[in-house]
Amino acid sequence: MGFLSLIQEMSKSTSAIILILLLIGIVVISGWTDAPNAIATCVSTRVIYINYAICMSVVFNFIGILLYEKFGGKVVLTVYEMFDFSSSKFSAGALIAAFVTIIIWGLVAYIKDIPTSSTYALIGALTGSSLAIHAGVGGINIYSFIKVIAGIVLSTTMPVIFGYIIVTLIKKICRNKDRNKVKKMFDRGQILSGALNALMHGAQDGQKFIALFLLVIYLFKISPTINSGLVGIALLIAILVGLGTSLGGVRAIRNTGVNVVNLESYEGISSDFASSLTLFILTVMGIPVSTNYAFSSALVGVGVSKRVSNVNWSYAKYIFLIRLLAFPICILCAYIFTKIIMIIGG
Repeated sequence: MGFLSLIQEMSKSTSAIILILLLIGIVVISGWTDAPNAIATCVSTRVIYINYAICMSVVFNFIGILLYEKFGGKVVLTVYEMFDFSSSKFSAGALIAAFVTIIIWGLVAYIKDIPTSSTYALIGALTGSSLAIHAGVGGINIYSFIKVIAGIVLSTTMPVIFGYIIVTLIKKICRNKDRNKVKKMFDRGQILSGALNALMHGAQDGQKFIALFLLVIYLFKISPTINSGLVGIALLIAILVGLGTSLGGVRAIRNTGVNVVNLESYEGISSDFASSLTLFILTVMGIPVSTNYAFSSALVGVGVSKRVSNVNWSYAKYIFLIRLLAFPICILCAYIFTKIIMIIGG
């Protein structure tokens, strides 16, 4: 079934319409609060004006989402296969509860200037709704869930290690070079590394949203064709993320974690390459992770290479903790919302 036929078929169900509208809201809010973080280091080191950086984020996130298949598409399968929403009469209501939870968390985080993780809000909300309708873990694929837990650890540790190694190598290679010439080179290079970061952000997060669309589509027994249906979904997601980024990018950048450490352009490029490499590896492995965890962890690795005290540890702990809290909070909220829907629905 092609994309237009898919939309036409979905429009026949009120529940499907509600779910698609909520999904559109989720993707726009993610673009609003999350996607601009990929280019935050470029802005913090002043190698590019913030409005140009946001445009760059829109373009390369767009490309990354459209190229999701080139990265294996395994994150789509991991998220899609993690939950079973097909075997309960409350499945549509459970997904509505999960999607509402994700939107509320994103809006609260934005309004309160809380640096958050849309990934763990998403996984947490789906987990809570699944626990509610199955009265336990029967609707959760434990293998896929373990991948998520592994992702929390890997997206935190890998960028620290990569960031430390890359910036240390750069300092050794450029030790006897002319500082002004080297700085100009890194200023230009960081624009490219920021673009790569945005590309990998789109490739990783875009796959999660495609999985959400598939959960809704297959709930209503509709099967899109690979060539037109899924491509159309990816294109829609790319447009929505771009829309969200253009609306809220400036404010979102301030909450990414660049306050963790003061950066020069060579450190910014090291951080960007560290997080991009991490996201590439984990995306190819099919592990859904918080892109913001990767960005912030890379900053820590770069900061530690200079000296441990160069890192604002109190702020680093705050952003990691608050993002991690998205997981249990969204599990609880989605569980409660789903139970309320089940009680009302009898």
